[in-house]
Amino acid sequence: MNNEFNKLHIENTRMFLKSTGTISIGSVSKLLQKCNIKMGRNRFYDFLIKNDYVQENKNRNKPTQKSIDLGIMKLEKQNPVITPKGCFFFWMLLRENSINNIADKEENVLAYLAETEPLL
Repeated sequence: MNNEFNKLHIENTRMFLKSTGTISIGSVSKLLQKCNIKMGRNRFYDFLIKNDYVQENKNRNKPTQKSIDLGIMKLEKQNPVITPKGCFFFWMLLRENSINNIADKEENVLAYLAETEPLL
């Protein structure tokens, strides 16, 4: 069963990371809700700001340098958007419906992505 789970995980990783284009933060929050992650658009934005993925600004929010360097977000037409890698990253990070210990989980997700990327 563990081997089957790993195959499924690798396939999901391929699907996310080989996708093209970007997706709005609101649309990602809808996808997360479909994956049973109870987080609407406003709560997801709050999460992104609190955990230093998005920089809050008076007029516009924008991705932090951390998000850009990780390749999980970018700025398009003055709006922060999430990359396919970012969709997978946030799904992995939030899939346990827990926003506790995000720093530890972030490190684990990044390590997983680093290990998996050569398999793609």
